[in-house]
Amino acid sequence: MTDQAAKAPDRATLQAAFDIALAALRGQYQCFVIEYLKDGNGQAAAVRAGYSEKTARNQASRLLTIVNIKTAIEAGQQLAAYDAVMDAREVLTRLSDVARGSMEDFMHIERVRYHPRLPVPDPTDDDPKAVRWVKDPVEVERLVIGIDLEQARDRGKLHLLKKYKEGQWGPEIELYDPLTALQLLGRHHKLFVDRAELTGQDGNPIEVSDARDRLLDRLARRAADADESGSGDPAGGSG
Repeated sequence: MTDQAAKAPDRATLQAAFDIALAALRGQYQCFVIEYLKDGNGQAAAVRAGYSEKTARNQASRLLTIVNIKTAIEAGQQLAAYDAVMDAREVLTRLSDVARGSMEDFMHIERVRYHPRLPVPDPTDDDPKAVRWVKDPVEVERLVIGIDLEQARDRGKLHLLKKYKEGQWGPEIELYDPLTALQLLGRHHKLFVDRAELTGQDGNPIEVSDARDRLLDRLARRAADADESGSGDPAGGSG
């Protein structure tokens, strides 16, 4: 973690700084700050704070030069910037929404009854193959399926929409991939563990006893080599 990240204020600190700066203002000054933070439009904020529409532009220019107002606006903007960043829980919530996404939220399905129109031969001198269309007296039923974005909006699901275009037969949509979201969630919850399989010579299983015997044999040979190299050293003693 960098020193800058370690010193970054938390939300409670930013909120307290904004509250203190706002409390230093009174009446229309305080209202102006609150309204200005909504959209950053000084003239509109001045009108909403109660200043005359005729003088709102000049009033906004004047108000934005007042030190206490500038301090409160800067504190409010820092707080808003903090809130605009997703925390870990919101990231997981969005991923969960995508993973649970369904075309059902975007589709309108209903059964309709109607009288189909049937072609009846009606030849003429100019067109012996001419037909006329008549309504079938027998009512039939069919399933009508369509894309319903208003329904998705009302259900709060439009953020799941990745692509939209008008195709030859009507709207075409694509949702964000739920499988990718499930994989990311699975990794976060450590549901998927990468495993590496080790094999012995020629792909055969590793025999634990054989490996132990080979290790002991290697250690014994090293000990013997060390004894042999040490036996050639002259014996120490006092002369």
